[in-house]
Amino acid sequence: PNWPGLGVPMVQIKAGDPLVFTGAMAALTVVGLGRSRAVWWTLPLAALIAVHGTVSRGGLISFCLAFVIAFAAFPKASWPWRLVVMGLVLVTALITIDPSIKIPGRQREFSVQQMAINFYSTFASTDAGDLQDTKTWRLEWWGQIVGYTFGGEHFWTGKGFGINLADSDGFQVDLENNSLRSPHNGHLTLLARGGVPAFLLWCGVHGSWCAAVLLGYLRCRVRRWRNWQRYFVWVGAAYTATVFHASFDVYLENPMGGVWLWSIVGLGLAGVYLAPRWPTLLDALPGDATTTDHQPIVAEGDVMKRSDSNRGWEQAV
Repeated sequence: PNWPGLGVPMVQIKAGDPLVFTGAMAALTVVGLGRSRAVWWTLPLAALIAVHGTVSRGGLISFCLAFVIAFAAFPKASWPWRLVVMGLVLVTALITIDPSIKIPGRQREFSVQQMAINFYSTFASTDAGDLQDTKTWRLEWWGQIVGYTFGGEHFWTGKGFGINLADSDGFQVDLENNSLRSPHNGHLTLLARGGVPAFLLWCGVHGSWCAAVLLGYLRCRVRRWRNWQRYFVWVGAAYTATVFHASFDVYLENPMGGVWLWSIVGLGLAGVYLAPRWPTLLDALPGDATTTDHQPIVAEGDVMKRSDSNRGWEQAV
């Protein structure tokens, strides 16, 4: 329903956003930190992926990335394999039934063929009109942004953060109210608005964060702190899904995406700080908390003392 007199929906869900969140939740369970491992919830999960994946290619790939990263880190766990088998059974059933359901307000329909085309069209050209048109529209706009920043007059300062980029660059699709303001790529939005220096700072922030989280994961793996390994893998999977989806949609420019991105960044930094100081902090979580070394790295001046048992640390204050 719409708000009275406004014509604006009371609830409006972008197709790709739920797939990012669902990918993060699936990754949490795959790495072994999720409490619920019942197979029954794969049915509504599969329905959500199928319906929203038909509309959003970026969201579909984001979910797959989060799941694959978690699965690749813990391939020996039995529960993810059961989930994969369940998924294959559902896909086989869909292929056999071959449903075709029209999605209201969309040119695309829910079908196995449409999902396959969505996945394929992300990396190659297709004959599907709306898919290829939106892909060509994005690539042309992105190419123009790279042209007037890296090789043009807006190298140093970009076009600013107040201008409507769609109008300025000539790619406005909503001519009635000019509601589109930014290209469907959060990284190139920053490049266009802030110039090359701002873009390099942006890359530096994310590059340094990824390096810190990866180093934290490797240290925990060497020390066999299993739950901290799971934690860092999940943070990396959720981050990858978020950043990838932001490369194909206006996602980081609003709270629905920006709040989650910086929350995940904060969780990663918190893990980097806490893991070497409180290695048993996550032992109460589900999963295998078996460790062989709980000797944390303590900076001089820390007001902490080590317990003789494997219970970890107690404050000395």
